[in-house]
Amino acid sequence: GSKTQSLHGYLPVGKVIHRYNKVKYLQECPSCDEPVEDQVHWLKCPDPTRKQWQATLRAALRKQWHPTSDAPCLIDILDDGLHHWFNDTPFPAEKYPDKYQELIMRQGQIGWGQLLYGRFSSQWSKCQVRFRQEMGLAESSRSHGPTWLMQFIRIIWNHVHQEWITRNKAKNGEDSETRTAANLARIKRQIEHLYTFKDKCLPRHRRVYFYESVERHFEKHTRYPELDQWVQAYQRSIYKSSQTYATNNEAGQLLIGQFLQGASD
Repeated sequence: GSKTQSLHGYLPVGKVIHRYNKVKYLQECPSCDEPVEDQVHWLKCPDPTRKQWQATLRAALRKQWHPTSDAPCLIDILDDGLHHWFNDTPFPAEKYPDKYQELIMRQGQIGWGQLLYGRFSSQWSKCQVRFRQEMGLAESSRSHGPTWLMQFIRIIWNHVHQEWITRNKAKNGEDSETRTAANLARIKRQIEHLYTFKDKCLPRHRRVYFYESVERHFEKHTRYPELDQWVQAYQRSIYKSSQTYATNNEAGQLLIGQFLQGASD
């Protein structure tokens, strides 16, 4: 599912699906003017309706932190790491005590953005365990290093998944009206592309498959089901006809070339 894909950074963002069908799927961000939506951009999109999730996530992580039982600097490092990654600014390592510098270095090597995929350095758990030992706090099911960390990871995963749903609504529409509009725009792009093959098809097929213009086609057929039915019925035939026409042209030119060559000998 999409949650598993997001954890591995394999989500079908614009850049990915555009590779499969450059006509049907646009690669730009559906929410802002970024020309290529990749695995990083969809998480950093600056559009106000999309950027809001970043603050919501950071607030949820702070709410999970317990001031009496959790290492005091860890939540600040986590918050700073996400904030500076989202905003493309350098992490302020110098503001933290020496005992946290290895964690900061190790996570920096992994990547602060990797936190969103649950890829935390083992130093997070080690720092939590060390803090509790220094404070003489007893171990509990919640505070144990790896278990403690997993609570934060689950919050991140849930928020990332929710943001992917928000992104998909921006891309595909969030109600029947906007979804229909998105589908209509997509099928019209496909038809416009197929009409570029009109003059490349065999002459006998041009009147069978096409109207005199793509504009006339859209005048005659305005609803998505009709347009989609035309694509399903003729797309493969159009491609095949254009290939045959190109092959015949090449063969004809070759024969003309041979004839002219023979005539000049």
